[in-house]
Amino acid sequence: MTTLKRRNAAQGFWTQLLQKKKYSDGSIASKHLEELKQLSKQLSENALCALPYDFDIWALPHQRAPEGDWATWVILGGRGAGKTRAGAEWVRGLVEGPQPHLPGICRRVALIGDTVDQVREVMIFGDSGILACSPADRRPKWNSTRKSLVWENGAEALVVSAQNPEALRGPQFDAAWLDELAKWKKARNVWDMLPFTLRLGETPRSMVTTTPRSQTLLAEILDRDDTVVTSAPATANKANLPDVFVRKIIADYGGTRTGREEIYGEMIGDVDGALWSLSQFDAMRSEAPEGLDRIIVTVDPPATSGENADSCGDIVAGAITAGEPQDWLEVTSGTGEGTGSVDLTGPLGSSFGLDMLEFEHVVSAGSSNATVVEIPASSMAAMVAFRVSEEIVMDGATSWRLGISNSVTRYGSNYGLSVNSNDVGGENKTMFYYPSAKQLYLTPTTGNFTSGKVIFTIYLFKFGLPDAI
Repeated sequence: MTTLKRRNAAQGFWTQLLQKKKYSDGSIASKHLEELKQLSKQLSENALCALPYDFDIWALPHQRAPEGDWATWVILGGRGAGKTRAGAEWVRGLVEGPQPHLPGICRRVALIGDTVDQVREVMIFGDSGILACSPADRRPKWNSTRKSLVWENGAEALVVSAQNPEALRGPQFDAAWLDELAKWKKARNVWDMLPFTLRLGETPRSMVTTTPRSQTLLAEILDRDDTVVTSAPATANKANLPDVFVRKIIADYGGTRTGREEIYGEMIGDVDGALWSLSQFDAMRSEAPEGLDRIIVTVDPPATSGENADSCGDIVAGAITAGEPQDWLEVTSGTGEGTGSVDLTGPLGSSFGLDMLEFEHVVSAGSSNATVVEIPASSMAAMVAFRVSEEIVMDGATSWRLGISNSVTRYGSNYGLSVNSNDVGGENKTMFYYPSAKQLYLTPTTGNFTSGKVIFTIYLFKFGLPDAI
């Protein structure tokens, strides 16, 4: 940079600072106007040129790294609170040495955002990104092929998309900056992979900059003993925000749940009066099956309301429809037992219901297997269907039988062992009423089971007596 350009840049920066005068945190920018003018006269041209890039001078309290032995630093902030600038400056502080060619504390950093585009456009090339925060003699170079930043001293920052957690298999880092984690769809997968990559240097650390949302993972991170937290509302950084922006968001969203998160950076838990908590939803989450050709969400609301009303049934079902119809595979929501039911209740307490129990049984070694899921008491099994989902391995036998404890072939015998072996109802198509609960029993024709998996579906009629007098 020429002497004239350096002088103009320094003067322009100082002029902007004198015009803003909105800081009130005790930093240099909050000094009285006359003090700033006197200070500008005392600084050399080099000092004036370096001043915009010395973040120790300008950082707000929530942008300063806490002291102590921590593993994760989380900055919770409203929109425009300066989270991105803090993250960029933290990375600079780790990789830059005393001089441009000298090493810093870290040599390899992961830059993780929701997508590759967002990492590039916000964390790297953004107005508060790494390139904008770096002086010319320390500015890293962008390698579009490798999707990485490379500094003169050899340090490197690698772009990672949170949409692809598997990309964290292989690389190793001594630091990681995670931006807007609370909105990632695969946040849990990324967070579970990250510790295995932080294996360089003496004290590998991670930094999370995010506007808070009601997310169980974020709550867990904040609750960890090795996590430190700083936070600030958008208004803390008002010196760098247009007045009209600050006024509008407060006028439109002040006092609302959205405003508490997006303006004031508050971490809010479950909604008051919510029927289901976030932890309940998280407990039911599972990996989405791959290869589904069709997905259907059904809602079966009850016809009545009140304490004695029927439950509302919500089912998510998918289908793989490749090949012949008899080979199509249904996949229902949830892990373990799945149900879908229709229930009717009479005015005197009698009940009648249709139900379906779907579950996967892991075949264990031995001469017989009993399923954990039972045919419920006071029900009639209209049909029992199955499909082998993992080849059944047996010792000394080539087929197996399906029934109950006192009738081992009630639902058929001579069943195959290979994947997709299946049947509906078995040899005996008769419906059976079960006054007490019964487990399904799998038995080899001879020998013993070794391993395998079978998906079962039990189709039921359920009956209830009128209420006692």
